[in-house]
Amino acid sequence: MAQFHIGNIFAALTGRLVSPQPRWKNLDDFLEHLTGGPIAWPQAVPVARDECAPHLRTQFPQLAAIAAGAIAELDELLRAVAPELREEAVDAWLKMQATRHGEMFDVEPLPTKSLQGGDPISALLEMMGDKRRRKTK
Repeated sequence: MAQFHIGNIFAALTGRLVSPQPRWKNLDDFLEHLTGGPIAWPQAVPVARDECAPHLRTQFPQLAAIAAGAIAELDELLRAVAPELREEAVDAWLKMQATRHGEMFDVEPLPTKSLQGGDPISALLEMMGDKRRRKTK
């Protein structure tokens, strides 16, 4: 178990990049913790996020219940802010969410190592189990 910021949990639950700065690095670290290994390609982030979301909804039902509303509040805030101030607005919104709901949470990884984390070939072979057969000539 490790502690992570509420913004990482919201990012995984909603698909919006609202992790604390540096946003991509923090989201990547969070997903790697959950999946049990590195996210090998940037395009695997949405897949890993989707894979982790049900686990997070179970682990944090109180955050899952408010995530969509919190993101709607952020969208409203961003519509009122000049584009060059959006990063600061997201940071201020994150601070407000942390004050309201708590900043850091103990996060359990997925119960089994994910295909997105670790070695994808080994994970795939493990998933195939005894049904794995090699073609012979």
